[in-house]
Amino acid sequence: MHYSLLLSAGILGMAISVVHGYLGQRRVLTALQADAIIAGQVNKAVFHLSTWYWFIGGLSLVVVPKISVAPAAAAVALGVAILYFSAAAANFWATRGRHFGWVLLAIAGGLAVFGVRGLI
Repeated sequence: MHYSLLLSAGILGMAISVVHGYLGQRRVLTALQADAIIAGQVNKAVFHLSTWYWFIGGLSLVVVPKISVAPAAAAVALGVAILYFSAAAANFWATRGRHFGWVLLAIAGGLAVFGVRGLI
């Protein structure tokens, strides 16, 4: 059961990152770049950096069941959970809760935490 929770958290995290990168580039960053070239480049870098972090975190959760050392697997999963929870908190704070992304990231973090319980 715990492996399926980790797998679900990983797949959700990767899906969030792909949708975030695609929609953000099309709808948000294009509008920002029209205002100022440098501001647009900085925003683009920061925006896509978070996208990559979430994807790599999700990929890590997907491969966690392959790690034979339970404490190492638990550490990876907890690290990704912290990544997702901190991203959810930042998203909630920055958008005052109006963007649904914080909910999805919090769910992915929660799935990772509950998945860890089976590893320990």
